[in-house]
Amino acid sequence: LIASSVGSPTWLAIGTSGQFLQTTGGRPAWVASPGGGSSAINLPAAAWEPTANASSFASAQLAVVQSAGSVPSARWQEWLFDATTAEYVVVSFICPPNYTGTPSLNLRYYSTAAVSSGVAWSVRTAGLATSGAIQSWAYVTTADQTTVTLPTTAFNLGTATIALTEGSSVIAAGRFINLALWRNVAAVGDAAAGDMHFVGAEFTYA
Repeated sequence: LIASSVGSPTWLAIGTSGQFLQTTGGRPAWVASPGGGSSAINLPAAAWEPTANASSFASAQLAVVQSAGSVPSARWQEWLFDATTAEYVVVSFICPPNYTGTPSLNLRYYSTAAVSSGVAWSVRTAGLATSGAIQSWAYVTTADQTTVTLPTTAFNLGTATIALTEGSSVIAAGRFINLALWRNVAAVGDAAAGDMHFVGAEFTYA
């Protein structure tokens, strides 16, 4: 029950599906939902792990790096990806219960050289149901990939977003997810010389 003017109370009709009640101009009113937006899981370099097969599933190299700032200077972990050999890192996590779709992996990386060429990143995804057999866990056949241009200033962080279109077929709320990330040196667009320094990523979803 609300008052449209002094001494004139009226009933506020029920809102429609998806609306919520908020105060507008000092009076309650039904408004449309702003939507849930997107959510993210932070996956810093320390969350990723090396691989165990040196011949066909070679691992990137883990390094602990410090900034050039005055002591105490910042320290962080990062993975170094070679320019000529495909090297990998992997990460596992439980897909959150509010996951509904549109998964992406947003990478943060840099180069120690000032170059204006491309780097290609690829991801393969494995998803295991709650009661699945972990010894049969396998990646999807086709990788998701993106090729981006490096920042033209050395040590500047670059970003690369990989839409997990192929991976989405095995990603679902509550599933055990494994991602294999590598620098795809065989891709046509990967022309940057020197190592790529991977400092972390975000797994984002709706």
